Amino acid sequence: MLARAGAPLDAAGTSKDRLLTATAWRADGRDVGAMNAAWWPRVDPHARPVRATEKSELALPAFVIEMH
Repeated sequence: MLARAGAPLDAAGTSKDRLLTATAWRADGRDVGAMNAAWWPRVDPHARPVRATEKSELALPAFVIEMH
């Protein structure tokens, strides 16, 4: 999901260095370290967006995380 985020941003005429916020909804509190390991290399280190991570029931039972 994070690796594919560039294409919609490009189509909208923007890039990840212009993101202001990100919200991640997680099915449970496990594997926060794995999420951070995937997240930090994919955001601009000089323009990191504010991120909130919440535990929530997701749209489908098969989902582990949703991001907006």
